[in-house]
Amino acid sequence: MNPLDRLRPADRMLDGSVPVAASVSGVGAPDDARMSSQARLRYAVSVVLVLLAVLACVPVWTGGVALTFATQCMILFVFAQSFALLLGEAGLLSFGHAVYLGLGAFATAHALNFAGAQGWPLPTPLVPLVGALAGVAGGATLGWFASRRGGIAFAMITLGTGELLATGATAWPALFGGEGGIATDRTYGWSPIDLGSPRHVYVLIAIWALASVAAMRAFARTPLGLAANAVREQPMRAAFVGFDVRRVRYRTSIVSAGFAGVAGALLTLATEQVSADAFSLARSGAVLVAVVLGGASGWGGPLAGTLLYVGCSVVLALYTRAWPFYLGLMFIGVVSFAPRGIVGLPQTLRAWPSPRRCAGALVIAAGLVLGIEMLYRLTLASSDGTTLAAFGLRIDATAAGSWIAAAACVLAGLALGWARLGRARRRVGDVRVDS
Repeated sequence: MNPLDRLRPADRMLDGSVPVAASVSGVGAPDDARMSSQARLRYAVSVVLVLLAVLACVPVWTGGVALTFATQCMILFVFAQSFALLLGEAGLLSFGHAVYLGLGAFATAHALNFAGAQGWPLPTPLVPLVGALAGVAGGATLGWFASRRGGIAFAMITLGTGELLATGATAWPALFGGEGGIATDRTYGWSPIDLGSPRHVYVLIAIWALASVAAMRAFARTPLGLAANAVREQPMRAAFVGFDVRRVRYRTSIVSAGFAGVAGALLTLATEQVSADAFSLARSGAVLVAVVLGGASGWGGPLAGTLLYVGCSVVLALYTRAWPFYLGLMFIGVVSFAPRGIVGLPQTLRAWPSPRRCAGALVIAAGLVLGIEMLYRLTLASSDGTTLAAFGLRIDATAAGSWIAAAACVLAGLALGWARLGRARRRVGDVRVDS
């Protein structure tokens, strides 16, 4: 193998060429052990992809809640992967990424309604391309301002543009439908399959989702994707060896916005309704939480975060009203002790080799769950009564003994695991996003 092919992304130019200094030093040549581990990783990824393809077909036959759950997961998976493309590859944290999803959603709704009104045979299975074009147009326009700066400045600019469009959408009813939004019908146009069936819609969404994720992972290996990695890691060094840092960030923002527009188009096909909520900060925050929980690297992190977030908002919400509280606790825990997300748990758990620490964490979690559920029964969920079923027991939220038991669990867990908790956290490390 040519040693120059083993260079890190930061040692390559935007066009794929190698700087002279890097070619002389031979930086980044991996050893045989690393190459074998990469081969094993590629094999594991292939196996997981096959399993995912099989699991993606299950809701087609089961239907019901599983079909709804899988449809939401597919849409959020594309959206989360587009956000991870921006955060994980270019190191740009956006607080307004839902802007591009909203643009893609509204453009798709208008395209379907126009085709229905004019009787045009619009190929509905290709409608997500309309969302992609709308996202690209939005990224080319708004990204031009945001990508001039990195770090916290980029985050604040995207936050401002997101709030601007979320507010302006309700004030422009001719384009965005006002507070009620715009209704559409996915059966407008032409389609080789019956899109009136939720199963057929899910198949179409799944095909577009998997194809979009594969395209985004392929983009990460292009010269532009490698240049984005270099800019993320060492922006000053990247500029020194010949990268145009602003141009790399700008182009990566456009690509990320295009795939977010695809997610918006898929959302319109699934719900047949789009409103100004598509631009909201809550939707931008949801994708941020999903990506941070799962991890911003590769495709496994956004997938794990998507499953966890949708699982909490759909499945866990059936059992408790406190699911946002639990989601927030998980978010804090991941940021504090597992900065690589769920996909980085094997590395994180190596810093927790003692069963005593794991037992302490579980006991603390049990005490917190008990206390939170009792607090909700006394406040927000008082209409459900003061008695709840937890851990196979019926517990009275008004009894002092119940609160003493919850506090005892937390204190016992701290006694078991707190002694070495600080050392474990230092071994895991912190997430840093370089501007």
